[in-house]
Parts: sequence; structure tokens; C-alpha cells
Amino acid sequence: MKNLLTSYSIDFSPPLGYLISSIIAIPIIILTLYSVRNLLPDLKIKVRFFLASLRILAVCMFLFIFFQPSVIQTTYYLEKDTVVFLIDASRSMAIKSGSFTRLDIAKQALKELLGNENIRNEHNVLVYVFSKTVRLINPNSDDIKLINEDSTDILSSIEYVRARHNDISNIILISDGADNN
Repeated sequence: MKNLLTSYSIDFSPPLGYLISSIIAIPIIILTLYSVRNLLPDLKIKVRFFLASLRILAVCMFLFIFFQPSVIQTTYYLEKDTVVFLIDASRSMAIKSGSFTRLDIAKQALKELLGNENIRNEHNVLVYVFSKTVRLINPNSDDIKLINEDSTDILSSIEYVRARHNDISNIILISDGADNN
């Protein structure tokens, strides 16, 4: 699952606290190194090295157990936030800019933005069209039609959307910019 994040960590909880446990562990390590070096001088160097390795491994395992390690698994479930596209569909969007109407340009911009896979995978996408009224449309459809009203009430449209969704991370407004109210 893509929206699942798992992390692992190791936590040590020495029974006597870190300071006292360190005071106990350091002499054990020093005695082990001393005994490996000075005891058993009659053995060949390879045998002494092998026995020293075993002894150091045993001491390390003892200290590892003494410090009482615990593996902590933390799982996070990443929730998708909501991105809202507000498209102005008032009568002023029917004005041509070049060979396309402003609404055609807005539709093309929306299509390009929604074509981005990251937006779809990481966010819940909602598309609203507005003028004096606001209505929700399907983001996959080409259902953006001109609302035959003169009013472009940007502030009320943003308030309307925010009142219906509490997890909005971004509101992207595509408009000709004039608040005609």
C-alpha cells in the first residue's frame, strides 16, 4: 500500500540506568581484553585470536542482553489531503483571448494539472465551478460549461468550499480575476 509508512528503531533500557550500567560494562570489557592478552601465553597466535574473538563475542552478547534492547515498529498511515480547483464559469469567461475563450483556457489548464500523476496519487482532487452559485463537478469529465450569470463571487465560493471540507490543503483558483460582486 502506497499510503503506509513503517519505520523500525532499537531502544535500549538498561535496568540500572545508563550511568551505572556503563560503570559495570566498562570494567567487564577491560578485564576481557586483559585476560585475552595476558592469560594463555603458551597457545599459538591463531588459537589465541580465535579464543579472544569468542570471548569478546560472548561479552558483547551479555552486554547486549543486559541493556535489554527492544525493537520498536512504528506504522504511519498517510492520509490524502484535499486539493480543490475552483473554476470561474461566469459570463466573462466567454470572452475570447486570442482564438480561445477564457473558459477554454481554464479547461486546458485544469486538464494539464489533473494529468499529473502525483496530484492524483497524493491528493483527493475536487473540482468546483462557480459564478454566483457553486457546484461540484466530476474531475474526469469535460463538464465545465458556462454558467450564464454575470456575477463572479470569488470570496463566497472559497468560503462555500472551505465550509464543506475540513482537510483542504490547497485551493487553486482559475479565473479571469474580476470579483464582480
